[in-house]
Amino acid sequence: MKFIVSLLIYTVVAAACALPLGVFALVDTVSAAGVPSRQLELGMQGEEVRKLQQLLASDSALYPEGLVTGYFGSRTQKAVERFQIRHGIVNESDGPRALTGFGRLGPRTLAKLQKIVSVGGVDAVRLTPQEFENLNKDSIGR
Repeated sequence: MKFIVSLLIYTVVAAACALPLGVFALVDTVSAAGVPSRQLELGMQGEEVRKLQQLLASDSALYPEGLVTGYFGSRTQKAVERFQIRHGIVNESDGPRALTGFGRLGPRTLAKLQKIVSVGGVDAVRLTPQEFENLNKDSIGR
């Protein structure tokens, strides 16, 4: 029921502002899922980990298990590694985990994730770096 009321409100506001409904739906999607606001690593648990898992689970290539448990275990770590490799943040061959942050939601990985979601919403997590750049260029040009 809440979703229907929200959709109705968005529709009315979008019509009043002459903006496409998708703009408002995108904002709601981003706020509903949330983006982690701090760095995370193996063994941590809580709502921030849950937010990370929800974002990663939106792409089965990154997180095929799709488990949203709130615990940063080995499966979440592997999903973060896949995200890092996809976006050229760090690779396993770059050196020891303790020095590179491979598999950890560190400052560079967190910043990239936040930027992707802010530009393209939760679904943008699925994009390749080239697709994201194209989306980013489109959003800047508007």
